[in-house]
Amino acid sequence: MENDGCLSSVIIANFQVEGCSAIIATLLSF
Repeated sequence: MENDGCLSSVIIANFQVEGCSAIIATLLSF
């Protein structure tokens, strides 16, 4: 799992953690 890429995107783009969690939740859903 590329946690680094997700965290980096959140920090660089300053997005909400929700966006990252949504991606993880989607992966876990499958």
